[in-house]
Amino acid sequence: MLLNILQKPDGTVDEETMWVLKELEKWFVINGEAIYYTRPWRVSGEGSSYVRIDGFTEEQVSWHEDDFRFVVKNEKLYAFVMCPNRGKTAVIKSLDESERVASVRLLGVGNLTFSQYSGILVVDLPEKMPTPYANALEITFE
Repeated sequence: MLLNILQKPDGTVDEETMWVLKELEKWFVINGEAIYYTRPWRVSGEGSSYVRIDGFTEEQVSWHEDDFRFVVKNEKLYAFVMCPNRGKTAVIKSLDESERVASVRLLGVGNLTFSQYSGILVVDLPEKMPTPYANALEITFE
């Protein structure tokens, strides 16, 4: 991972930057497994939020409960729940009917209960998510 860290003329880092780096470190401790050595899945994500990417445009995105981003590693699918303050369930619609889910684990928490109907995966989420940012579900198939 490459980070562009702003420094003062004397080489020190300001408090806000240190806070961001510490938050990033805490997030990686929980979700790093879903980042390192992963590959793109057949779809990058699903949901209704629009993310504008063009050059140096930096817009704040309002994530919705139906927003997920996907990567895969070692035959496990990682679904990032993009909206941290969401309802009690996550509904993922991008699975094929032939993909039968064996287990769902929220990184930083543990196994979660789920149900699957015609390729739609419904996961019961805990009251409190492990981070106030995007959180990763590890989905294992039969």
